[in-house]
Amino acid sequence: MFSVVRSRALVSLLVVGLLAAWCSPLAEAEVVSAASKPDANVIVFVGAGQTKIGFIDADGSHLRFVTPMPRGVVYEPVLSPDGTKVAFVSSLQLGLCSNEIYIMNVDGSDVAALPGVEGCALDPVWSPDGTRIAYDSSLSGNGSPDVWVIDAGGGTPSELAAGSQPTWSPGGTQVAYTDTSQVLVASGAGGPATQVTHLSSGYVSQPIWSPDGRYIAFQDTAPNVTSSTEMIVTPQGAGLQALFSSDNPGGVSWAPDSHRFVISNNEVAKGLAIVGLGGQVDSTLPTGEAQDASWIDTSPTNAPGGYWLAAADGGIFTFGNAKYYGSEGGTHLNAPIVGIATTPNGGGYWLVAADGGIFTFGNAKYYGSGAEPLTPKFVAIQPSTTGAGYRLAGTDGSIYSLGDATYNGALNNTPINQPIVAIGN
Repeated sequence: MFSVVRSRALVSLLVVGLLAAWCSPLAEAEVVSAASKPDANVIVFVGAGQTKIGFIDADGSHLRFVTPMPRGVVYEPVLSPDGTKVAFVSSLQLGLCSNEIYIMNVDGSDVAALPGVEGCALDPVWSPDGTRIAYDSSLSGNGSPDVWVIDAGGGTPSELAAGSQPTWSPGGTQVAYTDTSQVLVASGAGGPATQVTHLSSGYVSQPIWSPDGRYIAFQDTAPNVTSSTEMIVTPQGAGLQALFSSDNPGGVSWAPDSHRFVISNNEVAKGLAIVGLGGQVDSTLPTGEAQDASWIDTSPTNAPGGYWLAAADGGIFTFGNAKYYGSEGGTHLNAPIVGIATTPNGGGYWLVAADGGIFTFGNAKYYGSGAEPLTPKFVAIQPSTTGAGYRLAGTDGSIYSLGDATYNGALNNTPINQPIVAIGN
């Protein structure tokens, strides 16, 4: 979800300048000190000359490169959520716009074009669960691009909207993109889009959804001006705010903590720099010339050191390495939220309301609800061992088992002095 892109015109010029040397078949990928999986908090970028994809830990250590296309240019690399693969763009055929999306292992092996992608493809970005890739493509190579979604293993893509530069919401249910003048948001399954910004002029590019889900950052470039202003806005279109301006063709990407950015080709670093939300430089990274950086935390969510809090209105608050996958905050609920349960790998969660309603986020799946006539007030939810089901507990001690969650008894019709308030295992 952290794809950082450059203008389509710039990409085309770079392709034209380098295509003449691409007459012989591709050689095997050159691997330059790359691990099979990068450390959890890693930045991926394109190095000098646009032939190498680089990795560097956010603390500036473990710089390493791979060269997946020795005779071609590469750009827009993005790590899969589990940190094992990289999607990137390269051009192999003569022409102004013959870009293809490729997938490789992070050590540079098993490079292959993503089957089913056609046209002038750019801006790949993984869905948070790693099962889909959104991108934009102009089938003619000259017309306006459209946003497409395709399975991560390839297949038949689905057209999502007219626009470009997609970015997934942390929960994987929505996609933000730009039509060059505004930021819009559509369902990841398709359907009508909602216009988020209402700018009067300028060129809007590089929308990126913050990992905590609160904001969409984007660049606004005024007519006849070379510098861009980094802006943020909520997904609902509120809180539009200018953060900082920068002569920064290499792009901006959120940090996993949603409180910083990594900037490519920063004026101070002449490479990568980590900056605060006001644009102040916190640190520079020893990458040399770099662009198209994206920053992702690939640590397992169920590792020690994180947790979620759920509010009665459906709001979600994350701490430590717990990841945000969406919320019901701002949504009308028939009954307040009373419990939260996470999937076994921490890749999603369920919310349960007092009326037994179930809300799913991330990789949590829906297996039914307790929202039926004459049911008690619910107070808690407990996932099954496999995560393919859950139990709901009522204030009277009743238990509703859904999915593969087993039923082992309840307090139905048993007098109790105080209402039940929790369920444990």
